Amino acid sequence: MKFSTAVFLASAAFAQNLKACEGVETLFKPSTILVSPWPVIAGGKASITAEGVSSAVIGEGTEVDIVLTTHNIPIFRNSADFCEAAAAKGHPCPRPAGQQTIEAEIVVPAIAPAGTFQMEIRTVDVDGNDVACFAGDVLIAKP
Repeated sequence: MKFSTAVFLASAAFAQNLKACEGVETLFKPSTILVSPWPVIAGGKASITAEGVSSAVIGEGTEVDIVLTTHNIPIFRNSADFCEAAAAKGHPCPRPAGQQTIEAEIVVPAIAPAGTFQMEIRTVDVDGNDVACFAGDVLIAKP
């Protein structure tokens, strides 16, 4: 079971429970984090959009890691190169410092069980700096 990810600019329509990770100092400070659709549907795509301000350039070598857990046990994990994913969608990289809208698109496996799970999305640059970190509960429903 695996998520595929793509990172690109976009907008989302439905609010949810993801927030900036507590105790993690990041270069990107989100003002809003949204998930669409809500709940996320097994076998479908979910968009996670964060709007905010980056204090530094987001560039080559930046990795996005998505982990879904239940009772602190990882059940899904996927990583993607930020710039490769952005380029695949026609978006520039590196991204300049300043106001940003960043989205991760996740394809949820059809065999994913229904229920509430904990998700963390962490983006780390080539120097090991935390670019962004979002965490919270995500609800998965069956179609």
